[in-house]
Amino acid sequence: MFFDEFYHFSAYAVTDIEVYYIPTDIFEKISKGNTAQLLYFYQALSTNLESHELKIQYCLASSATVRVVETLAILMKHLGENYFSGTIRIPYPITLKEIAINSGTTRETASNVIKTLKKEKKLDYCQKHLIFQDVGFFLENGEIT
Repeated sequence: MFFDEFYHFSAYAVTDIEVYYIPTDIFEKISKGNTAQLLYFYQALSTNLESHELKIQYCLASSATVRVVETLAILMKHLGENYFSGTIRIPYPITLKEIAINSGTTRETASNVIKTLKKEKKLDYCQKHLIFQDVGFFLENGEIT
């Protein structure tokens, strides 16, 4: 922002969304004239940066198993909703491939880690939906410590 002609970051969505495109020069002009908007923008940017820094810190473990558990903990924290009896679920589907990409590992490794967590009754993964049964485990072993 305030530097390049085009904003050079991109994103992808796994669900249907509406996208509004605002040309950079127009957004910058509006932001420059509205200090409250500019402050809000930079606070949101700071929060996102902190989240990404934590993800990088905690997901750089050499063990693929640890990276998958860390990724699941981050997903639980950021996307989870209270479900029932102390469980947390993510209310939309997440594929093994997405978990693997976020963990920096293969789909097979992510699948094996999730299979083990299911066997240990820490997690339920059915039809691409995650339900965290042992929330304390993910709080202790994830970014949230």
